[in-house]
Amino acid sequence: MQQRACAHLGSGFYETLLDVLSDDYANGGMTHKLLAGVSDRPIHDALPLRLLGGLHAIALSGIDSVLSSQYPSTGGSPGTDVGRIVVDALRHHEGELSQAVRRNVQTNEVGRSVVALSILRWLPTIGGRSCRWFEVGASAGLNLNFPLFHASTGTTDMGDANSTVSFGPEWFTSSPPAGESSVCIERRGCDLFPIDVSDAEQCRRLLGFVWPDQTERRERLRRAIEIALQHPQRVDRADAGEWLASFDVSPTREHEATVVYHSIVWQYMSPESRRDFTGQLDRIGAHSTHDRPLVWARMEPAGDTADIQATVWRGDDSPLDFHLGHVGYHGQNLRWSPPPVAT
Repeated sequence: MQQRACAHLGSGFYETLLDVLSDDYANGGMTHKLLAGVSDRPIHDALPLRLLGGLHAIALSGIDSVLSSQYPSTGGSPGTDVGRIVVDALRHHEGELSQAVRRNVQTNEVGRSVVALSILRWLPTIGGRSCRWFEVGASAGLNLNFPLFHASTGTTDMGDANSTVSFGPEWFTSSPPAGESSVCIERRGCDLFPIDVSDAEQCRRLLGFVWPDQTERRERLRRAIEIALQHPQRVDRADAGEWLASFDVSPTREHEATVVYHSIVWQYMSPESRRDFTGQLDRIGAHSTHDRPLVWARMEPAGDTADIQATVWRGDDSPLDFHLGHVGYHGQNLRWSPPPVAT
């Protein structure tokens, strides 16, 4: 499944590596030794991507020149013996990889910021002229800087036109509405395992989750890291529900929305964490008003693409659900189409 996804998203290198690792796992090799028993939800927890991320981080570190020679991201090129080299690396770096497969995948995919920018443009249509933005599963907090990025749909511009992180019309199949975006007056995030990009090792771990043959993704991430070093955002180490209960997230003025947002996070949350999180949303929503809405916005898997959805509390008996559109998992091909749907 992961091999097909990598191929579909344009990574021939990982398609090849996953073929090698799959055979090694089936034959009881080092791949099996590293992955067996790590999780009772191996697909949901993306164990193959954890292992690939760990291998890539080792290649980026330069400590294994033979492995690095196979990676496009380090100036290498996969040869006919790439399979043997990768399996050998599993043995040579067993300790480090054993730790890597026990850490969540954290791409902090910057392309997904086109979704946040589009939601910011949509908020005024439901009364949110300004907003406080709280991201769950924020990883290194790179996407908390989304107002400092730029997107042009061909018909409207969003964000900072001078930004070094920019997305052109090719990212959009259909455009969010024209007009003014909501003004984001506060941004804050949480993550169970936040990454500090000012630490070289943690930064390399984050870069390791970007697929080695996707140069544009990697360079965009590097530019986002540079922005984050200049504009660091607060990312608390906490579970989602616990975090929302720990401080006041309510709107502080009229026509201000509270936005609780996440992207490709839901599958990694335990059932208990989900219940606690949604319970906190209901608690906060009970204090919302027509002019001070609570918005639970998310981008989460829906087959070949991700759904963009929002649930809005405005002090009524029941919240309203909005299906805002579809988007690729890395933020590409955003199709904005926000008719309301049944609660």
